[in-house]
This record gives sequence, structure tokens and C-alpha cells, in this order.
Amino acid sequence: MPSGSNFIALLKERIDAGDHLLRSHLEKEPRNSTYTSSSVQNEIIEVIHEYILSSILGRLAPSALYSIIVDGTTDSSNIEQLCLLIRYVDPQSHEIREDFLAFIPTASSTGEVIAHHILSSLKRY
Repeated sequence: MPSGSNFIALLKERIDAGDHLLRSHLEKEPRNSTYTSSSVQNEIIEVIHEYILSSILGRLAPSALYSIIVDGTTDSSNIEQLCLLIRYVDPQSHEIREDFLAFIPTASSTGEVIAHHILSSLKRY
């Protein structure tokens, strides 16, 4: 099993915690069918992303009103990003929720550019 990624470290932790099925799979299967490559990891992340986003949008859909929250930050590679959140009242629990929707990379932080990013992101959802 290749090393060096957080995903592989997580798998090793699961094995150390006694996951015998995972250990067996990784030891007995051919290297090209263990499903631990970076492309498979990215697919797993994308599936989880779509599931979480679908869940958030499912809760948001029946809400009559919502607000958006946007904040700017610079990541570790010095790329400016907007953090987009949505705030609404959950129609089932009647609790106020704030859910993260996306990080949006941006080359500029002018009001016009930020507005464009917000509107195009909201149209996607």
C-alpha cells in the first residue's frame, strides 16, 4: 500500500483499530484493485460532496427565506478564496442553520467580482 497521503494514513489507522476485512482486502487483492489511488480518493471525495450538498439543498428547498454569508480568506498557497455559507430556518426542526456551501477561488476582491461569484454559485445550486 503506497504511503504519504492522509487517506492511506486513515486506512492504516482503521487496520490498527482491528478492521480485519480492510486488512484482508489490502493484503490479498492485486495492487491495481485496492482502490486506494489518488483518482479513487478524489472520486470518493466528490461523491461525499454531492451527498452533503444534496442534503443541505433538500433542507433548504422548502424554506421561504434564506440569507447568504460570504467571507474572504487566503489559503496556505496564498490564493484568495471566498467562503460561501447559507443561513436558513430548517422547516422540520425550526432551528436556525448555517451550512457551508463552497470555497470559491477569486483573483480579485472588488464588490463587482464578489457579487459575480456569489450569483454564479447560487445559480449552480
